[in-house]
Amino acid sequence: MTSGNYAVSDVVFFWINIESRSGGGMDEKMTKPTEEQIPPRAVHWQLLFAHIPYFETRPITPWRQAKPEGERIALSYPEYSDEMRRFISDFYSSEAADDDYMVTIERSGIRSHGSFADAIPTANKRLLRAMLTCYIRQERYHEGLLAKAAQSGALAALLKRLRSLAEGECAG
Repeated sequence: MTSGNYAVSDVVFFWINIESRSGGGMDEKMTKPTEEQIPPRAVHWQLLFAHIPYFETRPITPWRQAKPEGERIALSYPEYSDEMRRFISDFYSSEAADDDYMVTIERSGIRSHGSFADAIPTANKRLLRAMLTCYIRQERYHEGLLAKAAQSGALAALLKRLRSLAEGECAG
C-alpha cells in the first residue's frame, strides 16, 4: 500500500481512492482532495471583531527613527500600539489567515493593496480574509502598511464587512 499526505491548512489529510482491478485485488492510489472536499477551518471571528471600535477611531501610528552606530542614514519604523500588537496576535490565534492570499487576491483581479478599499464593499469572505492576511503579512516588506490601512479606515471597513457576512451566515 502506498501512502502519502497533503498538508492543507493546518490539517493533514490522507485521501485514498480505491479502485477495483480486473484481478480482483484492490489498487490504492493517493489523490489530493479538492477544495470542496476539505472541511473549513473553524475561524474565531470574535477575536477580530472585538478590535473594530479601535480601528473605527482611525488610529495614527507614530514613526520612530533609529541610527545604527557607524551608519550615516537613520532608519524609520512604525511604533505600533499595544492594541495593534494584540490585533496582530489575535489575527494569528483566530485561524483567519489565508495561506494562499496572493493567489486569492490575484484571481479577484486586484493588482495591489492600494485597491483594497474599493473592493471591500462587495468582497466575499474569502477575498476579505486574503486582504486581511496581506495587510498583516506584507507589513514585514512594506513597513507601515498596516498603519496606513488603520488610519485610512480600510481595516475598520474590512472587519465590519467580514462581521456582516459572518452574521448573515449565522442568521441563514
